[in-house]
Amino acid sequence: MKDQNWQVVSLELSKELKKAGYKQEGLWWWDIGYEALRFGKEVTEYGHDTREYAVAPTVAEMGIALANWQVVTRKINATEWSCYCVTKFAHTPEDQFADTEADCRAKMYLHLKEKGLL
Repeated sequence: MKDQNWQVVSLELSKELKKAGYKQEGLWWWDIGYEALRFGKEVTEYGHDTREYAVAPTVAEMGIALANWQVVTRKINATEWSCYCVTKFAHTPEDQFADTEADCRAKMYLHLKEKGLL
């Protein structure tokens, strides 16, 4: 993990979010071919870019995506986060674990999507 990336979802999870149908809107983007984090998409003089991008949601943006859920995240040690969520209708008994809060929230989003709860 690079220090500047700790507030956004990792490249691998960003690709999984894209595949799962997560909206591709945001300030931060992964340039997949270069494996580089960018602020916004680059635009060529012709108005388009042939590179493949995936949005890199921030912790706050993942919170918005999970707005109907009460997401509880906690740092369980120096290098790991865990999260779970509840609503008045359902509870996810499976905690998700990751090395950043953003990745933890992304994993929870993917878990809820897989279970048909989003």
